[in-house]
Amino acid sequence: MNKQTIFSRVFAALVFLGLGVSSTPVVHSQEKIPVRSASDLPQFNYKVSLSEFGGDYANIPHPEYRSVVERLARELLANIESTLKKYDIQDVATLQNYWTLAGIAHFMLGNFDAYAQYTQWRMDQESKEAIKQTTSLFYRAYAQAQKEDRNFDQVLRELLDGINYEIAYKEIWVFQGRATILEKEFVSALLNHRLSQIFHSQAEEVGQSVVISILNYFINLNYVIPYNEQVLQVIREYVEENKDRIQVASIFPSTPIYDRAGEGVLIGIWDSGVDPDTYERFLWNNKEEKMDGIDNDGNGFVDDIHGPSYDLESRITTGSLYPIENFLDQAAEKEMYEYEKGQIDLFDFGLTPNESPSIQTYKKVNNQAITPEAQQKLEVHSGVYSNYIHGSHVAGIAIEGNPYAKILSARITYPHTFIPPKPTLAGMHREAKSYRDTVDYFKRQGVKVVNMSFGSTYDDLDEALEKNGVSNIQRRKILAKRYFHIIEKSLYEAMAGAPDILFVVAAGNSNNNNEFSQMIPSKFDLPNILTVGAVDAQGKIAGFTTTGKVDIYANGENVLSKVPRRRPLHLSGTSMAAPQVTNLAGKLWALYPYLGVNQVKALILDNAVDVDSEGLTLSVIDAPTSLKKASAYGH
Repeated sequence: MNKQTIFSRVFAALVFLGLGVSSTPVVHSQEKIPVRSASDLPQFNYKVSLSEFGGDYANIPHPEYRSVVERLARELLANIESTLKKYDIQDVATLQNYWTLAGIAHFMLGNFDAYAQYTQWRMDQESKEAIKQTTSLFYRAYAQAQKEDRNFDQVLRELLDGINYEIAYKEIWVFQGRATILEKEFVSALLNHRLSQIFHSQAEEVGQSVVISILNYFINLNYVIPYNEQVLQVIREYVEENKDRIQVASIFPSTPIYDRAGEGVLIGIWDSGVDPDTYERFLWNNKEEKMDGIDNDGNGFVDDIHGPSYDLESRITTGSLYPIENFLDQAAEKEMYEYEKGQIDLFDFGLTPNESPSIQTYKKVNNQAITPEAQQKLEVHSGVYSNYIHGSHVAGIAIEGNPYAKILSARITYPHTFIPPKPTLAGMHREAKSYRDTVDYFKRQGVKVVNMSFGSTYDDLDEALEKNGVSNIQRRKILAKRYFHIIEKSLYEAMAGAPDILFVVAAGNSNNNNEFSQMIPSKFDLPNILTVGAVDAQGKIAGFTTTGKVDIYANGENVLSKVPRRRPLHLSGTSMAAPQVTNLAGKLWALYPYLGVNQVKALILDNAVDVDSEGLTLSVIDAPTSLKKASAYGH
């Protein structure tokens, strides 16, 4: 399972900086094989060995090995073209991904006219206006400058001047943030480290993810970084000139109920754990249990003072919060807090290192990680800290302004490394059982609403198997489908079997369709589920938010809450949007405890407001109206 939040941007920022995606009109053909979900898509392996790069990962971006990289680009392009001819793919995000990869290949091969055409197709079809306007800024500028024999920085500035800053400023900030972190030594160390984990030295055949990483390494070192100082100068001048054009007023008013009579309401936070110190007075306490290493109440859980907990292998464990002390001392924990805050300041608030000491820490930590050992340490520390703070941040949003809220924490342990644990049949059955047992725990304690800011897909399992050495495509697909079915069936049946609990689910952060990608639980269609997408504080759709089966939208950008040690932090993601809806449900039940699940769900959905966002009409939460209308429901 993965958290539905936007965390480390370091690696993501290096994956083809804004490389244009493209999509040709879909050709319908009776002869094509229909593709109904991500698991139906074909996969390919590629013959390449590390010896072709002189036996050293660091050689991959060297110009003398360009011919090897170009060969892989041609093979990638041929496989994409073959797939699009053979398969009838209706999912737009999937088509866009294929044409992104085709664009990568054409760019690598110097086919800039073809690249420009693909990018234009992508922009023509993009439904999110901010993304449409900022698609592939670096690569469009580079390709155009090459074709017209003009200065790169002049072309880039012209592209920026054609953007509506009021609509796209957040995407511009991300572009600026990416340029800010691009230091050659750090990029080389990071991409070396990643490749060493998935491109094994003895391998003679690799999956597509390895080929993409090789192209990524070559393009970043030979195209992006040499122009980065120019990019940074142009983008910072542009941002400075336009900084006063930003709309900051929120459409989401605060709705505290401190001055209203109510009853206690138990809210389940099914997440990475909740900090007992930060939320001490809000945590539910199991009065029949005590911290003595014994299952005093005989419920199958030991020391479940604030709720059940599971470790990385879905085995029952203790502690309502991830045991960060096993990995980080207090100084390292503080540094990781500043590191995460630096990411937010850089990417989500558009600040520069001169404006934020946290960004300085972020860059310092990155730039010190230039050895394999330092890269591994940073990977573990940032992953562990992400797990440590996620559930607490979500909990703070869910109970904000509700003095009657109590939190029952059901702790999941998320993977914290690039190579996740290898999925196994026994592990899938343990995970499936943990879902059933956790929902049963919620039912026994009388939980009214559960926040689920996590999700998983078939592709997650397929990727985990590939990263753990299952290279045979057919075997991997069989295992991934089998494993995914086990956890999907168990989670669906557990939630369906709890009709008196409202489950509020984060939609996902992959800018895709949750039904096609088979994202669970957000794709589930049950009467006691609300799937939540993300908008910003002004009601503009978030560029990252998953769509498809989404019931309602709420603010999921730069949401302030508290993480362990009572530290304030803004985070973004549908993880932060979902607990806004959980918060409203909790207040409705605190004030009107007799309401049923269907009534609370109707109060939330029927009183949502339609917000025009970049040409899209979104159903957005309206907490004041929902609370006001609830009084009309009698006992």
